Amino acid sequence: MGHPLPLVKVLKLGRLSYQRASRIQSSLQKRLLDFPNQSNHMMLILEHDPVYTFGLREKISDEDLKKLQECGAEVVKSDRGGLTTFHGPGQLVAYPVMNLKTLKNMSLRSYVSGLEMTAIHTCRMLGVFAVNGHESVSHTGAWANDKKICAIGVHCKRYVTTHGLALNCNVDIDWFTKIVPCGIGDKGVTSLATELGRDISVNSTIPQFLASFEAVFACRIMEVDEEDALFKECLS
Repeated sequence: MGHPLPLVKVLKLGRLSYQRASRIQSSLQKRLLDFPNQSNHMMLILEHDPVYTFGLREKISDEDLKKLQECGAEVVKSDRGGLTTFHGPGQLVAYPVMNLKTLKNMSLRSYVSGLEMTAIHTCRMLGVFAVNGHESVSHTGAWANDKKICAIGVHCKRYVTTHGLALNCNVDIDWFTKIVPCGIGDKGVTSLATELGRDISVNSTIPQFLASFEAVFACRIMEVDEEDALFKECLS
């Protein structure tokens, strides 16, 4: 008999602030770091309040900071990789907190590629042809019609991941016009709703996303609530 597929527990949190989600991720990551031999894998699915985030090695001037804050969004420095981006309502945000060493000893590069393929499969299941950056524009993420439809930025500490991906469902694209998204000035941003010509919500996209994640990472998804022991203490 073969080995059982890794189990990933998924908690849907609805809409919450970026900083609140970051604190929850940090608590979940600490739990996995404290027990490195356990095969507990977790994922948060949510939407954010409007927020501009910039990456670990990126600097932002006081003038640019003020301009972004005047747009009505929070501005936060993140410990993820990547450059400035926007998160907000209408965007499916997934934060897998996974121990890559117990996930078939996966490399970080393979993990990021897996996130890209998950987004691409999700888009294609919904009728939007998407490709990864290597096939399109030599950048990370998922792309449709030469425009970015999913951004990826991760952090990894001793093989345990935080942050993840943000797939544009019916997000207001105007938020992205205030920045150079992910530092790519000559490409635009799109969404599932824009590409399909109809409204498509985050909730209606989640089933396809989870099915794609299961297929790409060869794992089992189990949706749980906030009373699940793995999450409960990290949410307090």
